[in-house]
Amino acid sequence: MAQSRSFFDDVQRELECSVCQEQFSESNEPKILKCLHAFCKSCLEAWLRQQGGGALSCPTCRQITECSSNNISSLPSNLFYRQMVDIVKAYSGQGQEDHHTTEAATKESHWSSIVLITITSCVRIALGLTKN
Repeated sequence: MAQSRSFFDDVQRELECSVCQEQFSESNEPKILKCLHAFCKSCLEAWLRQQGGGALSCPTCRQITECSSNNISSLPSNLFYRQMVDIVKAYSGQGQEDHHTTEAATKESHWSSIVLITITSCVRIALGLTKN
């Protein structure tokens, strides 16, 4: 029988670096490449060294991102991911013991609503459909 996953588990998985599978954090800072894919700073530093410096190709799509002075810190941080990690940390452990209860289902629905509203707001701002 396949193990059921929750929306919460899927969100947690999205907040991980796809190279090292570690969750983004202050020490594992998500950095954004030109193609808009995000990876942790330490993985990008290793990837840049491996590629010889100056520029790196995205591990996902291979688009080139220039990296001035071989400094990954100069790339923008993904503030959305950082905020979502904080929300996940605050929400972790609440209602996760028994997903079959009404209370757990309500909390899962509440979590889904928070994430959907946050993502929708960010997309609307990015597209210029709303003022900051």
